[in-house]
Amino acid sequence: EHTDGTAYLNAQAMASSLQQAYTTARAYGYAFSDERSSKSIDQRAFVRWAEAYHHLCDERAVLDPADVITHLMSDACWSRMRLPSHLMLVGFYEITPQQQCLLDALLLQNVRIDQISQSSAQSVEHARVSPQEDIAELAAAASWARTELEKNARARLAVVVPDLQNRRTELEYQFRRAFFPQRRPDTLTPADCPWNFSLGLPLANTPPAQTALLLLKLAGNAIDADDFTRLLLSPFLGDADTERDARARLAVDERLRRQRQFTLAELIPLSRRSAPRLHKRLQRLQNALPRSRQLPGYWADRIGKLLDVVGWPGEQTLSSDAYQQVSALRDTVHALAALDDFSTPLSLREAGQMLARTASQTLFQAQTEDVPVQVLGLLEVSGLSFDAAWVCEMDSGRWPPVGRPNPYLPLAWQRDVGAPHASAQRELAYSAQLFESLQRLAPQVLFSHVGMRDDTPIKPAAAIADLPSVAAMQPSGVCADSPIDAVLDEQCDVYGPAVAAGDKVSGGSGLLARQAECPFHAFMQYRLFAREVEDAELGIDPRDRGLLLHRVLEDFWRDARDQEVLLGLPEAQLQSRVTELTQKATEDYRNLYRLSALERERVEEVALQWLAFEKQRPPFSVEEVEVARDIDFEGLRIHLIIDRIDSVYVDNGANSRVIIDYKTGTRHDPRSWMLARPGEPQLPLYAVTEETPVSGIAFALLDRRVRAFRGYTDGDALLPEVGLPALPDPDHPRRQVPITWEDALTHWRQQLGALAQEICDGYAGFLSDACGCRYCDSGLLMSNVYVPEDKA
Repeated sequence: EHTDGTAYLNAQAMASSLQQAYTTARAYGYAFSDERSSKSIDQRAFVRWAEAYHHLCDERAVLDPADVITHLMSDACWSRMRLPSHLMLVGFYEITPQQQCLLDALLLQNVRIDQISQSSAQSVEHARVSPQEDIAELAAAASWARTELEKNARARLAVVVPDLQNRRTELEYQFRRAFFPQRRPDTLTPADCPWNFSLGLPLANTPPAQTALLLLKLAGNAIDADDFTRLLLSPFLGDADTERDARARLAVDERLRRQRQFTLAELIPLSRRSAPRLHKRLQRLQNALPRSRQLPGYWADRIGKLLDVVGWPGEQTLSSDAYQQVSALRDTVHALAALDDFSTPLSLREAGQMLARTASQTLFQAQTEDVPVQVLGLLEVSGLSFDAAWVCEMDSGRWPPVGRPNPYLPLAWQRDVGAPHASAQRELAYSAQLFESLQRLAPQVLFSHVGMRDDTPIKPAAAIADLPSVAAMQPSGVCADSPIDAVLDEQCDVYGPAVAAGDKVSGGSGLLARQAECPFHAFMQYRLFAREVEDAELGIDPRDRGLLLHRVLEDFWRDARDQEVLLGLPEAQLQSRVTELTQKATEDYRNLYRLSALERERVEEVALQWLAFEKQRPPFSVEEVEVARDIDFEGLRIHLIIDRIDSVYVDNGANSRVIIDYKTGTRHDPRSWMLARPGEPQLPLYAVTEETPVSGIAFALLDRRVRAFRGYTDGDALLPEVGLPALPDPDHPRRQVPITWEDALTHWRQQLGALAQEICDGYAGFLSDACGCRYCDSGLLMSNVYVPEDKA
């Protein structure tokens, strides 16, 4: 906490920085007792915290790793130590003052000390390579490793990535892609891969641990919908194989997608019918939950039992990696017992958080066979030698690293003692030592630097600027000698199975809309039923708002039926009626039970504004609301729902029917109806299939800023600012040529008929210029569709 008792926003990040400050202070001999040398409030607070921490360690008879050397040199310990006769130092780039004190003391005891330096490779060849961007750099390094192994299967290779911790995931993907281009990366096991990463993953990021930690989070408090989806699809949950399909269906259940967070008590009834085995396990978990606060030692035993209740780590046979990860997490759970002396009693939620923090700070490194390619961080190369090496990130933006002084130690003191990251000069000298080590890593060393980052040209680091430049390795495709070449055949087929006579294709007018935009996407979504799972929205999403507005206006006009009724309502009575309808609509929609008062007021405001706008229309009555029709159109059976059908009174005494579709956005443009492939065709489709003549169709835009009709009518007297349709002028695309209402109906009948025929024929071609399909939710399937560059 602050000295005034308030809490820090990010205590965990602050604790990590304080730990680094304590380690540096001990290693470089900072005088904690001299509080006057600490200038800032945080630095003075650090001195007090460090002294309190040191006192607590003395009380509990424990040592911080930063204090081990000092403890070894204490009189009580030194006199009982059996000293070695010979000590060899390997891999030390620098020796701290604390370490030097120990070495000096050992020399006084006649201990021989030798520092082993890295031997220089003979016939060293250095060069630099400049891939275009960061991802291309990693891809080139992976391709280089594969090419070198193809030349010499016994070669020992190194790929050095200074920022390996943050780039590991992308680099591993590039390695899998380079070495096994004909296989999906997720199908490879560690045993298949001829490379090893020296830096382990945080244990919390391994799949078995992720599942266990999410289960504990659910048991202790609540999880969001995305996390519950991860649990449902995890193979490390009990009965995952037996109930896999049922859980996958539950994962896309609309009830889950429409709520942001779930407690265990809320999820149990949701899973009762769709995933009964999961339902039973969740019930058992709830019944087994302890309610009291306990010390970590209790939770070390109890957490294991709770995980057993839900069947963790699953029923499948574990791979070698997964088995090691499960064992590592169990060891971490058992290690909680050692914290009893340092902790107050915890709830299950707090114990789960403690385990998650510990697992995040624990690196997991799988035990593997010796492999030819080692992927190393910058500090792991000391003392090693290889046949060839590739060193990444040697551009002027990343090398040498910039200084990052610790804010909890005085800057002047850090610079005086040469503490890590204290200044640019210190980093430059240290980087020079590292670069020497990199140069001696192998007889052939390639240094790579990107040519561009964030649209800005990047220069090579000064250390490699004078090296000869060579061409970057390009990512490889299928191996030239791969047997797949002998049987691989490429065929372009843009047709799926045709719609058989009598078959029903679901989708309504949305099917025609998708077919107009992209036949491939329409086929995927409405014939194969493949679509992206919606993200859970925080609060009320636009669809909820639209449903509510539709329902309020539907109920209002079902009762009112006529503009005269609207005009005759006093303002206070109208407002009261809209409030009543909004409340009723909220109660009717289960998904909207969390609708806030503010959101209700917003819906009421938009509804009242729209009704005020409708008072200004020519006289009309409402024939029908929420009209459902099943129509046969060009071989397709289509279900339509129309929001409203109005009867508008014109000057000659006749009534003209107008079809209205409510829209809560402002981007709906009726001009798309006049294209060769009409967009949003629900209203035109209804107009050409309705037995009773229709004289107009329009979107009703329900928005706080815009209230308007947009559409086309047979004349300009039916709806405000809505008139005859127009077609694009073929000679001047920006111009519109007015046409008659009958011509518009003919246009829609022909163009929509052509789209319907495409659907019946099974046409599923890819229209690259239709609607930006490469960015739609068909992305995974689209990735295998070839698009010529001149069509993209």
